[in-house]
Amino acid sequence: MTMLKPPPMSEILEEGQSRYSLVIGVAKRARKIAEEDPTKIKKPVTQAVEEFMDKKIRMTEIRS
Repeated sequence: MTMLKPPPMSEILEEGQSRYSLVIGVAKRARKIAEEDPTKIKKPVTQAVEEFMDKKIRMTEIRS
């Protein structure tokens, strides 16, 4: 799947999650993807967003 336009955050976020947390989560996952295999054809950010959309990756927010 090639992502031409990113999906709305509302499709990725679960109830009670902040947009900021999603952005940080995608950035951290994309960095890890890039470190694991720098020769990947698919862009790391695209892959990270797709993983969050497909619920392959989930984030847990810790609130103080």
